[in-house]
Amino acid sequence: MIKRVRAGGRLVAIVLHTLLLTFTWWAVGLYRNRSVHGRVSWRHAITTRWADGLLRIMGCRLDVRGVPPEPPFCLVANHQGYLDILVVIATTKARLVSRADLAAWPGIGWLARTFGTIFIDRSRSRDIPRVAADMRDVLAEGDGIVFFPEGTSSSGAGILPFKASLMSVPAEVGLPVHTAAISYDLPGGDARTDLCWWGDMTFADHLWRLLTFPRFNARIQYGHAPIEPADRKTLSKAAFHSVENLYLQSPTTTAR
Repeated sequence: MIKRVRAGGRLVAIVLHTLLLTFTWWAVGLYRNRSVHGRVSWRHAITTRWADGLLRIMGCRLDVRGVPPEPPFCLVANHQGYLDILVVIATTKARLVSRADLAAWPGIGWLARTFGTIFIDRSRSRDIPRVAADMRDVLAEGDGIVFFPEGTSSSGAGILPFKASLMSVPAEVGLPVHTAAISYDLPGGDARTDLCWWGDMTFADHLWRLLTFPRFNARIQYGHAPIEPADRKTLSKAAFHSVENLYLQSPTTTAR
């Protein structure tokens, strides 16, 4: 009974928090969005507060190690589910590259589009040039870009091989690639099933179960130095090893 009340209360709080910040985004944005700089800075202010607020409502204790990069930048990290998105948004000034089907999710898809998410259909190789062009436009505006080169989420038992396709963007524009590793710990539960969202897990059931836990821990470890510009395959290999090393250093690694 207590778990149901906790989850229900948190779900209501999530909806109210999202509605409030969405209203604020549109109301104040009528003035702030008149210039590119104003639009970018206002988006960062809203999305950071939104993500940080959601994590707090969910009972997350977020530990940030290292220094997040300043825009413009390209940042890559490991991917274990939707919580990663909140952790990254709460700690960086950036826009995300996310799976295409997210755009069709009721409510969430609209919110993602509003906050400037770039959607990619990884089942269609022809979609890569369009996404790369959108990423270059974002960087040209002085914004940051975050993507998950594993191409899918996992249980956190390890880092999946990186796909090199989107590494063509930092390679072409001559930007270094920043790295980060995200890990979770769940007292009284199994982070690999109760926090990480992967495989054929359904979103609604997973989120409800997550909200029943009193608290959980998340940690994001930023790399000490970015990877200097190179061709996309070299960047991909170097980024993989950097993220893997950062992940193995984490005391909250979900593989434990």
